[in-house]
Formats: sequence, structure tokens, C-alpha cells
Amino acid sequence: MSYKIITDSCANLTDAQIEEYGVEIMSLKYRMGEKDYDSYIKDEKTDFSVVYENLRNKEKITTSLASREDCDKVIKPVLESGEDALVLSFSSGLSGTYQNVRLAAEDYSEMFPDRKIIVVDTLCASMGQGLLVHYAVKLKKEGKSEITERELNEVEIANLKLIVAAEETYAKEHPYPKQYTVGEEIEA
Repeated sequence: MSYKIITDSCANLTDAQIEEYGVEIMSLKYRMGEKDYDSYIKDEKTDFSVVYENLRNKEKITTSLASREDCDKVIKPVLESGEDALVLSFSSGLSGTYQNVRLAAEDYSEMFPDRKIIVVDTLCASMGQGLLVHYAVKLKKEGKSEITERELNEVEIANLKLIVAAEETYAKEHPYPKQYTVGEEIEA
């Protein structure tokens, strides 16, 4: 089975990683003022300096989930090319992206009955989501012809345990400073 790994721009993969991994990216959107922007455009350098400048100036910036049109631009061509799709989506706890992709996948299953579409709620964002993409790519390169949602969830649990262990270790090595109450004398 030939399959393509797809994720969204919330995974924060670098252009080099996207190219090396051979993954497809669905761009999430953000809005500044009255204009919508894509957070990822293939083969274009993303410059967020204007976003950060607007944030410093307390401008209102909102974000949006991947739409059906976004799914059609990225997932549908993969299926049309005869490949199956493994979609690693931004956490359903933080966005409606997973739900939209899941609904689109149901339609694609009817349109492409010979194609397999697996949509995974990564329950992560940013680096955690990127780590799951990295792991899926690793499995694919090792010759794994199919990756299940269960396998990725097991990896996610392992990643969370590593993060908690790292935080606990850091806290032991760097204890929080003593907290003072109002009127208490501060030690020098």
C-alpha cells in the first residue's frame, strides 16, 4: 500500500523537514484586521514578523481551523493519484480541524472506495504533533505499509510521559524560588 502522510501547519515543521519527510501540509488560517492569511504556503518563506508586531501592539488576531476547501486542496489530490492518506490532525481539544478532516474523509471514502483514509486526532499541537509526524515518517521509511491510530496513540502516551519526566527532573534541579507573602521580609 502506498500512502502519503498529511498534517496541518500547526505541526510547525520547517521547510527542510517538510521536504525531507515528503509530507503534505494543510494550512491553517489566521485573521488580522479584515484580512485572512494562510499560516503555510508551499515553497514560500513564512514571515510572522508582522503578526508578532501586531501582537505587541495589542492588535486582534484570530485563528481558524482547516476548512473543507483546505481538505480538498491537499487530501483529495493524494487520493486521486491512487495513494492512501494518513492524516495527523491538530488536537480536537484545541481546534475543530480534526472534526472537519474527519467529515471530509467520510465523503472521500465514498468518492474513492478503493482508497484508505486514516485520520488521527494527535491530541497535540506544535512540537508534540511534529514529533508524531516524525515518528510516522520513520515507520514509513522502515517499510511499515500501514500505521494505525492505536500505534500513534501509544507513541503519544510515551511522549507525554517523557515530557512529564523532563519537567519533574527540571523542577528538582531548578526548584521554584521561595514564595513570599505580603509584609514578609525578603532574604537577600
